[in-house]
Amino acid sequence: MEWLRRGMKIGPVMLVAELAQFGITQAASTIHRILLRRRISRLRDLDVNGQNMRVPAVRYEHPRCGDLVHVDVKKLGRIPDGGWWAHGRGTDRHRAS
Repeated sequence: MEWLRRGMKIGPVMLVAELAQFGITQAASTIHRILLRRRISRLRDLDVNGQNMRVPAVRYEHPRCGDLVHVDVKKLGRIPDGGWWAHGRGTDRHRAS
């Protein structure tokens, strides 16, 4: 069981399925307790720095500054056409909107 855990890096539930192929039936809770006892219950216990489990970051690179501008806009209130600067808050037109 330990070699499956270290080799495949799978949890107790998946280990139940893998061990069933060899004719070994154990509950996932029992396997978890065994992994705890052997101090390999967490993936970080298997690989100290976790280097082989990291995925490189996806970065967008563009030739010039400002090539990619992304703005999310969500209308949360009843902002009149033209914005507040055009009509001002507290005016008759503001109260009508």
